[in-house]
Amino acid sequence: MRRGRPAFNRDSKREACVAEFLDSHLYPRYFLKSERVLDRERQLTGIDVICIHPEIDGEMLIDEKAATSWAHREIETFAFELSFLLYEKELEGWFLDMDKEKKSKTTHWLCVWPRTAGERIQSVSDIVTAEAILIESQMLRRWARRMAARVLSH
Repeated sequence: MRRGRPAFNRDSKREACVAEFLDSHLYPRYFLKSERVLDRERQLTGIDVICIHPEIDGEMLIDEKAATSWAHREIETFAFELSFLLYEKELEGWFLDMDKEKKSKTTHWLCVWPRTAGERIQSVSDIVTAEAILIESQMLRRWARRMAARVLSH
């Protein structure tokens, strides 16, 4: 029998370490207010953190995406999940989010590249630094649609 997501527990632990790092080092420094979302219902709609930033109107509903498997070495890219396999069934990934019943409420993605001194992330103390970029989700989706339409029209 094939397991659906064999690395899920390991990845969840790493993501929790990154979240703790961001709560200590990023949000207090660059945002006026931040609240980590702990209830599963809101997390399933793509909200990890609710933030207020001085240069952005309204609340930002942030979905954190961290490249945790690569923290021990340099990586200069980021994967936007279009689909994934669960058992033998292909499911839509978070970037497309076309399911109207579970519509994402995400307004921004925070893509994070955590870095360690050479080891894999096992605790928050393993993270020595991180790079991050905040992307407005609708802006990136519109850009991707325009690029796809361009390619398809040629």
